[in-house]
Amino acid sequence: MAGNLLYVNARIKSLENGLLNQMQLSRLVDAETLSDAYKVLQECGYGAGLQIEDYRSYENLISLKEQEAVGFFKENLIDKSGLDAVLLKNDYHNAKVLIKAKYLRLDDVTDMLLPDGLFDSATMKTEIFNDVYENLPKDMAEALDAVDVAFADGNRSPRLIDILLDKAMYKDMSARIKRYKQQALVEWLILTIDTANISAFVRCRRLGLEKAFFDEAYIEGGALARDIFDDLFDKSDEAFKDKMKYTDYGDLVVLAVDGDNGMVRFETAVDNRVNKLFRDNKYDMFSVAPIVGYYMGQLTEIKVIKLAMSTLKNKLDTNLLKQRLRELYA
Repeated sequence: MAGNLLYVNARIKSLENGLLNQMQLSRLVDAETLSDAYKVLQECGYGAGLQIEDYRSYENLISLKEQEAVGFFKENLIDKSGLDAVLLKNDYHNAKVLIKAKYLRLDDVTDMLLPDGLFDSATMKTEIFNDVYENLPKDMAEALDAVDVAFADGNRSPRLIDILLDKAMYKDMSARIKRYKQQALVEWLILTIDTANISAFVRCRRLGLEKAFFDEAYIEGGALARDIFDDLFDKSDEAFKDKMKYTDYGDLVVLAVDGDNGMVRFETAVDNRVNKLFRDNKYDMFSVAPIVGYYMGQLTEIKVIKLAMSTLKNKLDTNLLKQRLRELYA
């Protein structure tokens, strides 16, 4: 694996300069019209040199860039590294979309699908619509079977679909990542699980839901044990912040519980922490961190561009945009 790893990491080092930088982002955010912003995107390489005259088709440029990012990552997957786990997010998202489409009798959900991860979404659609799951990952297949049983029993909840497939995804990812002990991936997995549990905890409390709703959504495999949340569910936000300040997530919890826009700031800060995790390891040429970091950097830039363009298109307050802007990888 070492030879391939060094080659791919060296190749990525030569490509990192092509990522969006802070100056380019500032030009995009400060653009006065959607047309001006569209021109910035084309100058930054979106659309692979295609001259699409209608600036309102910027979604096509972004979609092309996302497909390119996923395609490049797939081309550079290294065997026995745990990198395949990163792509499972796309596959499990697509599985959620397709199982919901099956029960809602929707034929075309193309616009809701992410670029294919490890599995072809068209094939997945055929298999899921026909209750054929044996070619899918074991954890995904078991979750889909559980959804079928629940819906047959009358529990036709989209939330249940999300919960079952999220739990299956993290179990699947964990098995793949922990097998090869790439430290950056292990840390990313734990961070992702813990922050998902914090998010579910805060949202349940804000909506006044019973603790059973959180228990149902809690994901195993992180650093924050369930009993931490059990002890705090009926206590104040101050008690929650005080307890969590002794963990790695104290600053994130402060954001999450602070005001109406707390969860927006929390989600932004989580993305920034993921970005920092891989940026801090970008020069470790003997790990997969540079590969994942470059890929995550591309996804972050795409997310930022979507926010900026949507703000311009809908004439929204740019202050709202600035609250949601993520730090760039470059």
